[in-house]
Amino acid sequence: SDGAGKNSEALLAAYIVRAYTLAMEGGHVEKYFWNEFIRASLYGDSYEGRFGILQGRTYSTPLAARPTFLSMSNMNSKLAGYDYKESFNSGTIHNCRFENANGEKTYVIWSESGENTSVDLGSKMVLKTDIYGNEELLFSENGVYNINAGVEPAYYEPKQADKFEYSYNATSGICSVLGYIDSK
Repeated sequence: SDGAGKNSEALLAAYIVRAYTLAMEGGHVEKYFWNEFIRASLYGDSYEGRFGILQGRTYSTPLAARPTFLSMSNMNSKLAGYDYKESFNSGTIHNCRFENANGEKTYVIWSESGENTSVDLGSKMVLKTDIYGNEELLFSENGVYNINAGVEPAYYEPKQADKFEYSYNATSGICSVLGYIDSK
């Protein structure tokens, strides 16, 4: 719950992805269910009233998505068809690798305290997606990325750069990929 000043909605959104990833990492959880879908308006903003991933029916925007709904939906989309394979945890940094039947990989990376880390993702181009679905292309000549791992997990999907047409201007730091422009 994010009620009674216990947690922020953003932290709750991060915790659902972290909890799911850790449950899969342990290898003892086959399915994962969220306890309460709609906020219980009956309890107001108390601890009990702040569960749920949708606003209650009596709020100004009934059944509006809360941040946890967005992070859970994005997690379900990013990890659908992927199985947990292994973790590379170091200190407070968690790096969990998921893989699908085609051998495509997705890494879920976060830190309990917010730290920088260096991760070899084995690809010159990586699609980074935050817990809300915002995407960013990252580039590295050697496949090693310096990542600011925050308390909110992010998804990192190695892409085969040779399948894309792209050009990188070292002076400006601009990389153009199939009509997209992103800074390195």
